[in-house]
Amino acid sequence: MIRAPFDRPEVLAKLRPAWSAARSLLLPGACDPSARPRVELRDFDLAHRGRYAFADLYDHALHAELRDFAAALTGARLLDGSLRLFRFRRGSYALFYDDAKSRLTAGVEVTLDLSEDLCGPPAIYASGPGQRLEIPQAPGLVAVVERSPSTFRYDRYFPAEVGEGEVLRLRAAFHYAD
Repeated sequence: MIRAPFDRPEVLAKLRPAWSAARSLLLPGACDPSARPRVELRDFDLAHRGRYAFADLYDHALHAELRDFAAALTGARLLDGSLRLFRFRRGSYALFYDDAKSRLTAGVEVTLDLSEDLCGPPAIYASGPGQRLEIPQAPGLVAVVERSPSTFRYDRYFPAEVGEGEVLRLRAAFHYAD
């Protein structure tokens, strides 16, 4: 799923200083949206948490690929975590409270934008006043973000302008081994 040259450890090692400086990294064109998993999504709709569709994935090969990718980029030993596909359409959103219920409190989160088209708002990570990171919606984008106990994420509301478009975000979360 990760495209060349981002699938090569020596390339990721060269990107490590940029990761270390910001504790996040955006890699446009680093994944192949056409390789997205074909799974049945379940609707989730609780007004105080979010409205979206999702599927938990149990693909061990994909999980290992993304863990190895994140470990090579960050230089950290990472443990297995979760793998979940989200679908956002018009009227969809996910709030901080939704993230608080299921989030990784310390580790690395990798988000792959597996959408076919550019059509949605960004995902937002916030870790305090003035510390905000916007992950734009762009097919093929891979975002790697360090999660700490004070880092929360939300997916902005998808307005009517989205039309029939949909955004697919695959999120893999890995705990630090040490």
